[in-house]
Amino acid sequence: MAAIVLLGPEPPGRTRVRQAPVLEAMLALHVLVEPGHHPEQHPFVRDMRSLPPAFRAELNRQRETFSHPPEALLNPHPDPDAEVDVLLAAVAAVDAAAGALVSDFWELAFAAEWQRMAPTLARAGDAMAETVATSGALGLLDGVAPWIASRPARHEVQFGCTAGEDPADDLPDTTFDVRGQPVTVVPSMFAAPHVYVDVETPAAVQFAVPVRAVLREAPPPAELTGALTVLGSEARLRLLHALDRPRPVQELAPMLTMAPSTVSRHLQRLAEHGLVTSERDGWYVLYRAVPSRVGDLVRDLEGYVGSA
Repeated sequence: MAAIVLLGPEPPGRTRVRQAPVLEAMLALHVLVEPGHHPEQHPFVRDMRSLPPAFRAELNRQRETFSHPPEALLNPHPDPDAEVDVLLAAVAAVDAAAGALVSDFWELAFAAEWQRMAPTLARAGDAMAETVATSGALGLLDGVAPWIASRPARHEVQFGCTAGEDPADDLPDTTFDVRGQPVTVVPSMFAAPHVYVDVETPAAVQFAVPVRAVLREAPPPAELTGALTVLGSEARLRLLHALDRPRPVQELAPMLTMAPSTVSRHLQRLAEHGLVTSERDGWYVLYRAVPSRVGDLVRDLEGYVGSA
């Protein structure tokens, strides 16, 4: 199944990137009732076990609402980053019971969660705004997931293609013509792996886009990867261990039962990453290990792993 959203030409200023605290709270409630679909949010789900039993019982009673939240709840107000009280009132105007639950959730837990997420959402919003400024909403949506395909020549985006389908050939079930309507893009921590699309409420066309669409996983530094690759050799580790004092190749080769050419080649690789140094002393070139460089690599590795 697939659907097309016909956006039409995008004049400057049509698409806004805005944060949406109450929308995010509702998506978080969706995660709580459908945790199996959101594995990356399992730490949040575990933390929310501390919510009062009465609240959890009410959430269970409204499970269907938050399992498949209607668009009118997700986009009840034309300004998604209006004052929280205004947004909560707009939700309550659509569904009084859901509005009361979202209000309770905000007071019990989500206001603090929103503050915690604020820096990440701000960075994602800036990145999304930059993409929109250069490539439009279509350019942003095209890179979000394999089941979303933008067609710039037609000013439209198709949703619902799986990774194994050709989006150009897949026939859509429905076309939504929203040409000329304002567009709001909302960075979301809780939308993933979905993109929430609202093309039916009068407030605005709205796309809740996962932050991971623009805040990609940071690759390890090339120097760290290269140095660790070098250290992954047993022979090179034995060489470093043997360099408890300066030694020449002529001493290291028989000591480690290696050919001199092999020792030289390994020492060259270690030297490329600052793990050994050398200096000439008469007839010999003496090699020294650099223990401090190993310490630097350990800190770099801890920094990279800890930055996830």
